[in-house]
Amino acid sequence: MKNINQYKSILKKSLGGIFLIFIGLVAMYYYIYLTFEDSKLGNSIYYSFKGILIGPALFVMGIYVLAFTDGGKFSIQDLSSKEKRNFYFALFVGFALGFLALYFVNHNLEIYGYDTSNL
Repeated sequence: MKNINQYKSILKKSLGGIFLIFIGLVAMYYYIYLTFEDSKLGNSIYYSFKGILIGPALFVMGIYVLAFTDGGKFSIQDLSSKEKRNFYFALFVGFALGFLALYFVNHNLEIYGYDTSNL
């Protein structure tokens, strides 16, 4: 039977993963979706390179935390080689999706005539 500390560890891991997913979704909504919708309407827009890039990365890392970690304190040094590969793969996928989102936003802003030289 598991003791109370193991249950606390699992709860903290779950809350941390859900928090990362939530923040990732909020960032994607605010920096990607709203920017795209405002550009279609011809409104003035606010966009951020970091915001567009970090939203998908946080979302993927939240899924990683929920699916592939045991709970407790997370330290990269304590991971096995297979767990490190999974961690870095999730990080790579998150940032790859972020760069795809950046390309998507940049392309659509150019279509609607916005200056994207600082993006």
